[in-house]
Amino acid sequence: MTAAAAALLLVYLAVVAARGLWANLAFTPLETEVSFWGRAGYMPGAATRSRVDRGIAQLLSEAPENPYYHALRAAQLAWEGYWSGAPEEREALAGRMLEAQYRALELRPADRAGWVKLVEYASMAGAGADLQAQAGRQLAALDRVREHASGGGDARLDPDSGQ
Repeated sequence: MTAAAAALLLVYLAVVAARGLWANLAFTPLETEVSFWGRAGYMPGAATRSRVDRGIAQLLSEAPENPYYHALRAAQLAWEGYWSGAPEEREALAGRMLEAQYRALELRPADRAGWVKLVEYASMAGAGADLQAQAGRQLAALDRVREHASGGGDARLDPDSGQ
């Protein structure tokens, strides 16, 4: 490899690392803020909620395949729905909340805590039994894999499939 090619590779790697660092620096305060919502009655003001909404939208626009950003969006929408006074708005937010959490799980299907959260959100939103049943099946499959990893059980995600 020539010195010029090595320098170019080094610059490329630095840019990639800087982009990831920026995303982490942007994500962490947003996640921290949302994690405090509802604690001891804390309800952020409109400016804070708007800033969080814009920040999450920015992260998702730059990294739409990041499951953590979708899960954060779901948590934010859950609180927005909780605080909403209008039933129509609450219903719309609940639908978006479920979509965001489900997208996070499509990107990271082995996230057991995420599936538990989906069941919680589905219950809050009054979602259909189909979604709750799907989440229950996924949780059971993850439990089977965990049991197998600890020395017992059938590791297949669907033991009835024969695969």
